[in-house]
Amino acid sequence: MFHLCSRRTGGPVMPTIACYAQKLRAGAHTQKHRHNNATIYHVFRGSGYTVIDEQRLDWSERDVFVIPGWHWHEHVNLSASADAVLISYTDEPLLRTLGILREENDAGQ
Repeated sequence: MFHLCSRRTGGPVMPTIACYAQKLRAGAHTQKHRHNNATIYHVFRGSGYTVIDEQRLDWSERDVFVIPGWHWHEHVNLSASADAVLISYTDEPLLRTLGILREENDAGQ
């Protein structure tokens, strides 16, 4: 995942919102995890699905979806040959500043 940052400060694009670009290689399946920040995803390229609390959400190019805070989720690229790219926007900087940002992977760490 690449952090998209402010050219002026090198930090988040806004004091309360961070932006990321995540490349999912062909056939990739990310680790199931959760965090208390909410995240909006824009599918820039490719197709696949995201499992949110054991519910599958299919997506393709130009779709937008949201993962509410503290919900287990994982992403899957359905293509065997093409990468998928997800752009995300999150309130992570705000929660970090307040000292309440939390994250947990499926192993409970």
